[in-house]
Amino acid sequence: MPTEIKHRALTDLAFVGLLSYAFVTFNLPSPSKVLALSTATITVVLFILLEHRRGVRPLASVGLRTDNLIGAFKLSGFTLFPLLVVGISYAILRGVYRPGHFVVALLLYPLWGLVQQILFQGIALEAFRSLGLGWWSILLTNALFVAVHYPSTFLMKATAIGGLLFSATYYFRPNVIPLAIYHGVFGAFLYYVFRQKDALGSLLN
Repeated sequence: MPTEIKHRALTDLAFVGLLSYAFVTFNLPSPSKVLALSTATITVVLFILLEHRRGVRPLASVGLRTDNLIGAFKLSGFTLFPLLVVGISYAILRGVYRPGHFVVALLLYPLWGLVQQILFQGIALEAFRSLGLGWWSILLTNALFVAVHYPSTFLMKATAIGGLLFSATYYFRPNVIPLAIYHGVFGAFLYYVFRQKDALGSLLN
């Protein structure tokens, strides 16, 4: 393996690890998640844009691409759509908490989902794959994704399932766009249906 590729992969993993650690540490004592969320978002976006402008990281390399978009949607439909059916069925049976906020969350959450998919699948998984770890890339990426949802036991269990499917889907069809959409929808359902919790309200208060 060329030294340059190895160095870049390790640098990317260090970036993801440090940002994840900072997010969890900074998020825990904070009365509001807005600052933690916005700081993480800005950091990821600036990192990608600066490296893209330097010509060292094409947007396609982090899964922001259209050439395989149809195939990615088809595969994500196969791997993730069953979970969506479960969520909708459960919502019909139990009901949705704060329906108005739920609709807004459905529209906004995919943006935060996109940031997370770029960070974990577009950067971390690609780094693991560059190091020649093959299938282990899926499991290692998922471990990072689960860890960043600490200390919520519920979210860690949920992301252990969803994150594994995200990483496996990306591994075969590297595109973060459909994953961001599913991530956003699942996130809204997890809060407003399964947890009966107003995530949007907690951000605004």
